[in-house]
Amino acid sequence: MKRSRAAFLVVGLVLLLAVQVLCTSMLLAPAGARMQWPEPGSRHGLEFIASGDAWAAPGPGAIVSLRVEAVPGSTPGAEPLGFPAERPHIRYGGQSRYALPTWTARVALPSEGDWSLKAVALTTDGRRIESAGRRILASAALGGVADRGFSSWSVPHLSAIGFILLGALAVAYFARKGGPSWLRAAAPWIVLVMWANELAYQSYWMAVGGWSHSVSLMLQMCGLSIIFLPICLFMNDGPRRRRLADVLYFWGLGGAAQAILTPDIGASGFPSYRYFSFFISHGMIIVAVIALVASGSVKIGPRSLARCIIVSNIVVVPAYLVDRLLALVPPYAPGNYFALGYPPPTGSPIDLLVRIFGPSPRYILGLEIMGVLVFALLWLPWGIAARARAQDRVSIN
Repeated sequence: MKRSRAAFLVVGLVLLLAVQVLCTSMLLAPAGARMQWPEPGSRHGLEFIASGDAWAAPGPGAIVSLRVEAVPGSTPGAEPLGFPAERPHIRYGGQSRYALPTWTARVALPSEGDWSLKAVALTTDGRRIESAGRRILASAALGGVADRGFSSWSVPHLSAIGFILLGALAVAYFARKGGPSWLRAAAPWIVLVMWANELAYQSYWMAVGGWSHSVSLMLQMCGLSIIFLPICLFMNDGPRRRRLADVLYFWGLGGAAQAILTPDIGASGFPSYRYFSFFISHGMIIVAVIALVASGSVKIGPRSLARCIIVSNIVVVPAYLVDRLLALVPPYAPGNYFALGYPPPTGSPIDLLVRIFGPSPRYILGLEIMGVLVFALLWLPWGIAARARAQDRVSIN
């Protein structure tokens, strides 16, 4: 690897780590409240969904109620309107185990104009925990709650999938035609787009009050792919690169494809910044993997599948420990990296695994089976191609 490329990788990795550390350090207050949505200065209909998070140290001062308070901008001293907020609960067998720090509230403003909003949490020991206020503009002409919400398989969703497929096909064509030399020339641009988007996204998410180390650390398959794919792209061909590529092929395609087909971006529909950043991030993972494969730099075999399964099982052990440790530090939310901690409150196939195997860590066995099946499906085209080549050799002989 050339020194210039090595320096590029080091600078990028240091920046990504620095942003993660900075964002984590800014959340270490023992109590706090934040509003993530709506964004400051944004325009909305009279009814919309507000969201954010709130936390207090475990003990006698636990949060007992949450609400969003709204005051008209023209009369800042007026009595605030209150809209109750709800927190999602992790449930097993119909029983609530614990509430997450995140909250949502349905806000219905009585009139148009400037409004000042803030989140307020009340605790059992009488404390009032407030978020920073933010001003928005309400207009009846902008419609209702779901105006900017994201809908799966809508035109914006299908359009994003279409652009990613077109980009992947274009990269596959040029990579196949140009081979390793094309990959060496294209790799810096792929990495630049991937990492610049990630740095911007992390910074944006902290600025709007949505960054949390329980969900935002780069410890998911896609986050780890964003870290290691650039390293793999810049490495010289050899055993180490091929071993790393074996894992990233399955992690990158499996994780990114699942995220693109079932996006979890809530109210951030088209044309919000998060919409574009989300699909750019996961689309670039697929582009990077396709570039490696189509250029001939990666060849997937049975050992590749076995290596990915082994590495994945090794990685989930510290990931599970991190999930548990995060519940001990503000905002006191257990992590859910690799979906090891709890089933997503919005519903997912993990709910079925919980019914079959039981709560975490027991349903991790079901995740293991599901992961092996997905990885095997990604290996299948390579297996079919290898079998076809073997039959051609036999017929020729």
